[in-house]
Amino acid sequence: MRPSGGGDPVNPANWPSGQAKGSGTLQSAPVFALNKLDPAAENADNDYEWELCIRCHSSYSWYPTGAPFTGPNALTDISREINPNNIAHHAIVAKGNNQSVNATYLGAYTFANPTSATIYCSDCHSRSQSGDPQGPHGTSNKWILGTWCETNPANYGATPPDCGDAHQTVICFKCHRFRVYYNGEYSAGNYGSRITHPMNANHVDNTANVFGIWCLTCHAGGVEGGIHGTNAAVGSKGVDPLGRHFMNGASLVGFSEDVGSSKFTCWTKSATDAYMTVNCSKHDKGRTEPFNYNY
Repeated sequence: MRPSGGGDPVNPANWPSGQAKGSGTLQSAPVFALNKLDPAAENADNDYEWELCIRCHSSYSWYPTGAPFTGPNALTDISREINPNNIAHHAIVAKGNNQSVNATYLGAYTFANPTSATIYCSDCHSRSQSGDPQGPHGTSNKWILGTWCETNPANYGATPPDCGDAHQTVICFKCHRFRVYYNGEYSAGNYGSRITHPMNANHVDNTANVFGIWCLTCHAGGVEGGIHGTNAAVGSKGVDPLGRHFMNGASLVGFSEDVGSSKFTCWTKSATDAYMTVNCSKHDKGRTEPFNYNY
């Protein structure tokens, strides 16, 4: 199943784009046309895993509303979230937005060519252990998230992980290098994020958050479905849309990026809610961090 406008289904031009990026409203759901998922040579079009998933996980099929499907438990129209015309989206349909060719940025991923790579739905949604059924519909984990534990020591540090630390199995680290985003390591020209992400007194583990994933404190955890894609607008503080860099986190109310001074500032919520169940120490005071490098 693909957008009915014709043409290559991974081309953003074939997806709805009525909402400005960062407008606060997701792009409209596509009008879908069924296609036969067939790898045979006579099929002129490529087929994609998301085309099969979207048949059920979008408004094309059904998705319930109302209790208990509200807040963090809501089922959403994923076709709206993965629309490549949103300000940010995980690279399911098309390559991601807002990228850098800086070598240090490229090294923050566990795979090659992150500026052009795309991912499968089943890269994240899969079985969690060998005893589970194969495929994306058998797991002991909430939201059918697989368990990931990278065995490449280069992604972790000198000592390979034993998978005994729950943080090592967080699905985000399948693509976003553990050694960078958990340990906070930075090496100019080699690997590292623009902002150092150390786990220390100022970046406490957010296991009490309803998502149980520390990354979602700042990125994608502030609304149901926000991890797939976002068009979040400017928050109550800051000047940049929260959708940029997936800054639509469970704890954030504002975000400003100052490339000229190589710094960014973020503001956090002052009270808990359905998404943030532990208070942040900085609250609305704002926290400014320097960039390791500019784009």
